[in-house]
Amino acid sequence: MVLGALIMLYIQITQVLLRRPKRGRIFWFIIIYSTTLFPLATFAFVGKFTFKESMYINHSEFSGGARAYTIENARDWSNIMSETGCVPHHIHYQKPWKI
Repeated sequence: MVLGALIMLYIQITQVLLRRPKRGRIFWFIIIYSTTLFPLATFAFVGKFTFKESMYINHSEFSGGARAYTIENARDWSNIMSETGCVPHHIHYQKPWKI
């Protein structure tokens, strides 16, 4: 359901932007940026969904619960894929590092 909403939102925004008569440098930046974010968001969604499915359905009897499963399987490919797909979101909204 969320993935379908993401696909429809991307298609509608791209159609609106392509129909605009004024096209400058910022316009093409927005098109390239949204086209880059779409597959990254899709990878993040699929990875997170796969990891949660593995955690709650396939390994529901894991000793220590969901938290222990997440800590022990943090290097799972689906978890890494989901976090990698969210990189632009984390860069944009996180507070700067304090040294």
